[in-house]
Amino acid sequence: MAENPRFSTFPLNRGKFGRFSRGKISAKTFIQWAASLHDAAELAYIREISWAKERSFPSHEYIILVFGDKFHPNVIYDTALRFERDTESWFKIFGSLCGSNYNDTVSKWSSAHDAQNSGDRIIAHIAVNRTDIDLRHIAILLEVVGKAADLYRVWSFNCWWYAGCLRRNLARTIGSKRCRFQIPPHKEGQIEKFTEFLAGSTAVDEWDAMTFFRFQAFSHLATIERASWDNTDLKEATKYIEAYFEIRVLGKFEGAFSQTEGLQKTPASAPPAAELAGALEPPDRGDIAASLRSSQTRTSAANSQTEDPFLQDVASLHDIEALAWRGPVLDGTYRIQNLFSGRLVCVPDIQHSTFLRTTPKLHRTTMLRIESCRDGGLTFSCLDSHQRIEANFLKVGDVIAGYNTAYEIPEISHFKTREIEETGIYTISPLFSTLFWGLSDGEEDTVVLQSDPHDSRNHWRFINISEWQDNKI
Repeated sequence: MAENPRFSTFPLNRGKFGRFSRGKISAKTFIQWAASLHDAAELAYIREISWAKERSFPSHEYIILVFGDKFHPNVIYDTALRFERDTESWFKIFGSLCGSNYNDTVSKWSSAHDAQNSGDRIIAHIAVNRTDIDLRHIAILLEVVGKAADLYRVWSFNCWWYAGCLRRNLARTIGSKRCRFQIPPHKEGQIEKFTEFLAGSTAVDEWDAMTFFRFQAFSHLATIERASWDNTDLKEATKYIEAYFEIRVLGKFEGAFSQTEGLQKTPASAPPAAELAGALEPPDRGDIAASLRSSQTRTSAANSQTEDPFLQDVASLHDIEALAWRGPVLDGTYRIQNLFSGRLVCVPDIQHSTFLRTTPKLHRTTMLRIESCRDGGLTFSCLDSHQRIEANFLKVGDVIAGYNTAYEIPEISHFKTREIEETGIYTISPLFSTLFWGLSDGEEDTVVLQSDPHDSRNHWRFINISEWQDNKI
């Protein structure tokens, strides 16, 4: 087959130990390579997804993605990539309850057939009927999965689970109506038995991709419960990946998710989100929308009206600086402003878990209650939704989130602040971590953990509003 020009720079690891070690690179290297393509990455779109398993014991599963090229639509230019997770040592994994280092890899092949061993079985296949899901989406997904589950555990974060995460999130991005789903004739026996058990249900051949993959996820979780009594970590990591992947994708590509239509991008002609919110965006990113003091003098008539979710007043950065807190952060109600963007931290939703975002608008979701703890730490909670802010995964790039929980776990819900040379500028860290709250490298409205204490993206101001009338500012 002809060479797909998008893959001409694909890094090659010329292994010496057999056919399937040649051309295999780490997921991290793949992510870096995809980023190096810049705009050209969107020209290599996902044409097919195959979920495959080997005949060996323990059975190994992997995903094959076939990429087409927008400038060369003939299938002779297609390239196949095989994605899989393995462990560095099976002797270690069977002898340890803690798991071993994971080994997520990507290898390049001229076709999906070449990417398989002789005797491997295709469990399910998806033919994609759109050309806008491309290298950038799989790169984001690999990065999210790697951060959420960085150990290989034979009963949980294994190759089956890894393949499931990839196929499920990609299928959700594509949409059930934008693809053709097929299960080969030699379908898995338990799938067929399960379908027969569901009286009055449709045949397995009529399942759509998401229904099939949900069944597989439930089967995997049930196996984990029988083997280890507890699948909490696996469920939480799986939910985290789906939610964080959605946030990362929507941060990079404007739009929304639909189960049937997948990722629907906002048309270029649509008004910006700020206009849809009815807000007056100042041209300078350092400006904050709304005067901090003007709300104290609002008339009772204005207060009696339904509060607009985004207030319209405008204040300059100088006003914010004048009101910034200095010294040790005490118990009280605060707004927290990022020094780099001028935006305020907010908890934008009331779902069980809501990722911390930043906004240029004053709203009640930007009001945070801070309380001191006996261990010297501080807890942060949203005054509006009462969600407690936690950092579940203490690694660079992991999101900070608000949770509807009554339980305090100091390692993830207690934080510390440090003022930089009495300037009224602070860093915020989990109590037992050297990482800092900061802005995501990819999406400047998402709050994540970062490592550089000198970067202004990781610096914050506290505006104490505890004494202000009704906390309406």
